[in-house]
Amino acid sequence: MSDADRTWKPVDLRPYLDGTRQKIVPTLMPRADGRCLLYAGKTHSFHGESESGKSMILMAEAVRIINNGGDVLWITFDSDPDEDVLSRALAMGCEPEMISEHLDYVMPESGITSVDDLEDFGALFTKPYRLAVIDGVTDATALIMGATGNGDPNDAFTKFSRKFPRPLAKQTGAAVAMIDHVTKSPNGRGRFAIGAQAKMSQVTGAAYTVEMTDDNVIILCVGKDRPHGVRQYAGRMKDRLQEVARITIDGDDHKLSLKIGMYADVMDAAQSEAKMITEFERVWAVLTKPAGMGKKEIARALQDARQGMGAERLSDVLADMESRGHITAPAPKPNGYKPYSRANPVR
Repeated sequence: MSDADRTWKPVDLRPYLDGTRQKIVPTLMPRADGRCLLYAGKTHSFHGESESGKSMILMAEAVRIINNGGDVLWITFDSDPDEDVLSRALAMGCEPEMISEHLDYVMPESGITSVDDLEDFGALFTKPYRLAVIDGVTDATALIMGATGNGDPNDAFTKFSRKFPRPLAKQTGAAVAMIDHVTKSPNGRGRFAIGAQAKMSQVTGAAYTVEMTDDNVIILCVGKDRPHGVRQYAGRMKDRLQEVARITIDGDDHKLSLKIGMYADVMDAAQSEAKMITEFERVWAVLTKPAGMGKKEIARALQDARQGMGAERLSDVLADMESRGHITAPAPKPNGYKPYSRANPVR
C-alpha cells in the first residue's frame, strides 16, 4: 500500500507550515479571461432547474477537451446518445472520429449485480480521464448504493460519494462533475442541491448553481470552493453565492457554441474590489481577541468604532473573508456561537 492510500497515517504538515506545499488551482473549464472553474482530481456539483443548461455547459467543456486529445467519461441515466450527447457534441464542432476515440459513454440501467457489472465498474477507474460527468446524482446513488427513500439520504450519499465520485477523481485524475437538481420552490433554495445536505459537504472541488435567464444567458454562481481557487475571481458575496460567469449561447441544434464570459459586475471590478477590501479591513481591525469573536461581538465593535454594517452584509463579509483565508472559524457550538479569529492579513 502506498503512503497516499494510508489515510489513517498522520499527515506530514511540514509543507503546509514552511510554504512549500503546491497550491491547488483550477485548470479546466476556462473563462474568457483564462481563469478556470474546475479542479483536476476533485469533485464538483452543478445544480439547477431542469433545462437550465447544466449538461450543455459540461458538454462544451467535454468537446474542448476531446478536440485537444483528452479523454472524457460521461455517465447518464435518462439520455439517449443519438438524440442528446452525440448530436450536441457534433453541433459544438467535435469530429465523429474524435468522439469515438475519446468519449466513453455509459448508460447504467441496474446496480452492480453481476461479475460483469463489477468488471465494467472497476474499469472506469483505470483510464486517465480529464473530465468525468455523472448526469443524475439521485439515480446514481440509488443504483450504486441500492438506496431507497426509506433510509437516511445523507448517509446514502456520503457512502456513494466515497465509493464512486471521490475515488474516480483521485484514481483517474479527472475533474468529476455531478449534475443535480434544486427544489422547485426558489424560496430558501440558496446554494444547495435538492435532498441531502451531504451533497455539498462531500464536494472536494467547487459547487455551482446554474440558472438560465429569459434571454438564454446562463448565470453560474459558486456556492462552495474548498481549494479557494475560484471565489477570488468571482463577484460580490450574496447569501454565500458569488456569480462567477455568464455563459452566452450562440447557434442552434446544427451549430452551437458557448462562451464563458465574466460575471455581471466585471466592469466595476476595481471599484468593487476596493470597497470589499475596505470592509475586510474594518472587520480585521476589530478582531482583537485571541480566542475569537462571535458575529454579535464583531457587530458591536464595528458600531463602537462608528463603522457599523447591516447584519446581512456582515454575514456576507465574514463568509467572504473566511473563504479567502483572511479569518478562520470552527464549527458553530450547540448554541450557535461561532468565534472568528484572524488568519492571513488583508492586503
